[in-house]
Amino acid sequence: MKLYRTIGEGELFKILNNSKIEGQYNCSSEKQNDVSCDNVVCFYLDENFKWKDSRHKFEIVINVNDFQKGEGVYYVSDSVIKTGIWSGRRGKQTLRVKEAYIKEYNASMVCEIRLCDHFNNSYANYLKEYVEGRFPHIKFTR
Repeated sequence: MKLYRTIGEGELFKILNNSKIEGQYNCSSEKQNDVSCDNVVCFYLDENFKWKDSRHKFEIVINVNDFQKGEGVYYVSDSVIKTGIWSGRRGKQTLRVKEAYIKEYNASMVCEIRLCDHFNNSYANYLKEYVEGRFPHIKFTR
């Protein structure tokens, strides 16, 4: 199944260095989700929900069958309800998002990297060439 996650440059560079990304999120200590699991990486089941702020510049898509499902509750503004794009700022509306939790992932599980921020063309082209040259199984899109 395809899972979606928005990430920053630090996590992207770990993927590109073939490092394992290990979970650090503890659902059991959070009030806003319905599962109890620790040391996990959170992904979204809904492709249309995105966390976009200055730290989250890329969206990755992984293909995995073994994960724990849950539902996160986000307190968001009216615009997030309409667009599905969350900036991390809290609001008064409640949005329930289907989430998936895994213990770890690495570049072999990634099938697509999407650039969701506006980089200049030369940087975006460099990343595309690098990713697709080193990881032929990963599609890089803007």
